[in-house]
Amino acid sequence: MRKFFFALPLILFAAMACAGVTARAEGRRLIVNEVPVLTFASNNHGILGETKAQRIAELLAKADGKSVRVERRARTVVIIAGSSLIMTIDAAEAKGYGVSTYALANTWAKPLRVAMALPPLRLGFTSIRLGPNATTQVLLTGSSVTQSEVSTSNPDIATASCENGRITVKSLKPGLVQIFVVAPDSKQALRVRVLPNAAEFPQAVHAN
Repeated sequence: MRKFFFALPLILFAAMACAGVTARAEGRRLIVNEVPVLTFASNNHGILGETKAQRIAELLAKADGKSVRVERRARTVVIIAGSSLIMTIDAAEAKGYGVSTYALANTWAKPLRVAMALPPLRLGFTSIRLGPNATTQVLLTGSSVTQSEVSTSNPDIATASCENGRITVKSLKPGLVQIFVVAPDSKQALRVRVLPNAAEFPQAVHAN
């Protein structure tokens, strides 16, 4: 029976940081810069998905760069970040996913490359509109999410909090408010307009 792997475009929970990258394992999923990039098979030739995800997160924490490339080495294919070896894929593992070693390596490297190239902070939206007494979430990704703090310019209009790469905004009364996300190396702002009445909420206005 063929096993499947998933590369997701879109907690072992302690985040680990390296050269502008954070990584952690969430079960069988590998989370890089708060982006779920890979979900490994539950058991492939005796290798547990949870174990593999955790091991790769640990290696990414020690990597000396953010550039990701794929190389053939003898009968294996490797994925390298900077000059650090992150994964070695052999024929047995690739067979468990029903593809070649090189195809598997490139499939895994692609979302990893995108996630590692993210800036310190990136909001899913820069402006939203809400009705009264509403709650919505905005994605927050980047290498500095775990070091960021969230504040609001007027807590009487809306409040905000951040957990696991999501900003939760709660509207209280009509008005305009700025939600600030500040990290040591970056700052982002989310503009929130709370309207007294509207047909449908929440409404995202501008996306990043």
